[in-house]
Amino acid sequence: MTHDDLGTGPAATALHEMVVARTTGDWTKAYAAAKAMTSQPITADPASTNLYRGAPAVAHILHTAGHRAYARALTDLNAETVAIVTHRLDAAHRRMDKGHPPRLREYDLISGLTGFGAYFLYRAVDRALGAVLRYLVRLLTEPLVVDGHQVPGWWAATGPSDTLETGEFAYGHANFGLAHGVAGPLALLALARRAGHTMAGQDDALAAGITHLTSWAQPFKGGGTGWPECLRWTPTGTDPSPTLPPPAPRGATAPQASRAPCSSPPSP
Repeated sequence: MTHDDLGTGPAATALHEMVVARTTGDWTKAYAAAKAMTSQPITADPASTNLYRGAPAVAHILHTAGHRAYARALTDLNAETVAIVTHRLDAAHRRMDKGHPPRLREYDLISGLTGFGAYFLYRAVDRALGAVLRYLVRLLTEPLVVDGHQVPGWWAATGPSDTLETGEFAYGHANFGLAHGVAGPLALLALARRAGHTMAGQDDALAAGITHLTSWAQPFKGGGTGWPECLRWTPTGTDPSPTLPPPAPRGATAPQASRAPCSSPPSP
């Protein structure tokens, strides 16, 4: 159990008690939960922190509390979160400049920069949010080349579990999910725009992502629309054209909807 992890530790209890306290006005349990959560140092390691773990998670909890007693701690945690994101953005832009595909954990909602951007939007940290949005614009508008073929900039180098694989996912995959795929960055770009946070290329990025989602939309017989959990491809043919989906997944020379689950969370 990790004290500053919203998934497995006292941090989750603290968040619950903060919400209850705001309703009841009794902060006794909330203070005790906050003390347990901060009984050990809060991690600010860029490699292991995310929206649910470490300084960003604790900052989110204290912001939710909305209590003046946590104002100073929240200011410090916010500064640490900005530093974490600055470090991760630098690494992401270096990766982009080299033309390498990302891991899911670089950009996704749960572990990556989309999640940090959501925090900054929630906290109204405009400058840091702008830096994340600029990164997402690059992610969605700058395609990559994998084994000689063009793929979207968010095409992961890894399999659905965010590990480098051989076989089915040897050339990576495209993930359409909200938690780990392109829907997360699209949602943040759209929500930021609605809140008045705009910048050059933002609409182009939204259009590019929406085009991919529209291309792979699969209507249900009973109504509604769904999408493959992920797409993978194996370049065994002469023209895989991984960015141009066929009417239906077919053969090994085109992007294919994978039968493998794409819901496995990336390791931190």
